[in-house]
Amino acid sequence: MRNGLWNGASNLLVALVGVVTSVIVARSLSEAQFGVYSYYAWLSGTLVALLNTQSFGSALTKLAAELRGRGEVGEARALGRGVMLVLVGSSLLLSIAVLIYALGFEPPLRYYFLVVAAAPLPGVLASLLSSVFWSRENYRVTSIANLLGAGLQVVLVLLAYWRGWGVAGYLLLSLVLPLTNCIALLLTSFSDEPNRGVRRWWPSRPIVRYYLRFSFPLVVMGLLELVLIQRSGVLFLELYSTAAEIGFYSLAYTIFQLLFMTGWALVNSFYPAISHSFGQGDWAAIRHKIQQAGLLSVVYATPLFLGGLVTLPELIALLFGVDKIEAARPAQVLFIGMLPMCLVGLYGLTLGAINRPWAAFPIGIGASLLGVGLSVWLVPQHGAVGAAIANTIAQGTYAGLKYFIVRRLAGVGLPWGVIAQVLLIGFLTAFLPPLLTLWLFPGALGLLLGIALAAAAYAGAMWKLGYLRRIVRELPTASRGGGA
Repeated sequence: MRNGLWNGASNLLVALVGVVTSVIVARSLSEAQFGVYSYYAWLSGTLVALLNTQSFGSALTKLAAELRGRGEVGEARALGRGVMLVLVGSSLLLSIAVLIYALGFEPPLRYYFLVVAAAPLPGVLASLLSSVFWSRENYRVTSIANLLGAGLQVVLVLLAYWRGWGVAGYLLLSLVLPLTNCIALLLTSFSDEPNRGVRRWWPSRPIVRYYLRFSFPLVVMGLLELVLIQRSGVLFLELYSTAAEIGFYSLAYTIFQLLFMTGWALVNSFYPAISHSFGQGDWAAIRHKIQQAGLLSVVYATPLFLGGLVTLPELIALLFGVDKIEAARPAQVLFIGMLPMCLVGLYGLTLGAINRPWAAFPIGIGASLLGVGLSVWLVPQHGAVGAAIANTIAQGTYAGLKYFIVRRLAGVGLPWGVIAQVLLIGFLTAFLPPLLTLWLFPGALGLLLGIALAAAAYAGAMWKLGYLRRIVRELPTASRGGGA
């Protein structure tokens, strides 16, 4: 099966499991308890983000695949082992520091910080092992490992719900997915490739220099995007607002992130194809792939943000409980940024694929400062909604500026006429039907009927106009070069 489809299907199922898990946790905790859970879950994720395994892993995928393409398999393996040694060692040092810090607290805060201290190692190792398999063009193994981990996590969360394990139990179970991934991928890696020659734990100096030169701008930009733009909302809510507002924002961002990552998995499959075309010097193919990936982003994001504006209040009340309905407003604001965020990721991949990741550095700093400034201004007055507004404006600004950079460097824009047509169709099929059904049948019936009608109408229109067929035709080409 094609890499992009494996990746997309896996992320979709993991997203569904994530929604189920979030529903269970949100319904079993009070507003204040859910806010505490959300804060420490955010803190765990932030520690992993600070190690920036996504950027290091992306660089590892690209360079290891390139080395394999040149027949330097031993060098590719040595690069993977060397990157793991450095980042696993860094994660252990970070965990020890947090562990020492945790011992200064009394329960239950000590328990929360112990979970935070345990988060970096499995998070780092799972991410890097996935990157190694992607460099071998093997998405199937990582997808299956994801599904196993997600399935085990939801079973254990149900057990925690029945046994009343509370905040500490749910936080501990957040480690199940990365731990399961680590075990499954480690076991598979021992048998995936035969061991030929002497095992090396460090690549040659030229490869180290090449890796550092390529990965450094990705790491810097990754820190700016992950920490200052995407993850700063909870920090400012902790400083200026209440635990309940942290819970509302975290729930809204979780819903947004789960759906975004599913689309991102599909767009991500264009990365090796663009890299391959760049290696051949085929700029016509590069421009074509960028436009197709942009079309995929628009087709995926349009029904989510337009439909979400209408359905999110009823959907959150139905799934998570009426007491969590305040999460609907920040979720609606975040969903407006679904398309800009998809495009930010696409442009970032493009700049990396054509070896120009530094080009976005100045605007990354500017967008990060904008996001922080807006958070300082808006969060004290508007809480979770203010954090969502700051995030969305920063992402939209970043996407717009990145577009002009990619257009200048690659000589390609977006098919604006097609995008306008998709947005119009999305308004007619994904926005109006649920608006009408919720007006006629308030509550769950109108919600479910509206979602079903919108999904059928939008998918039918996209297929009739040929957009879906065009995207499906491109996916095999976009996945032949491996993954990132």
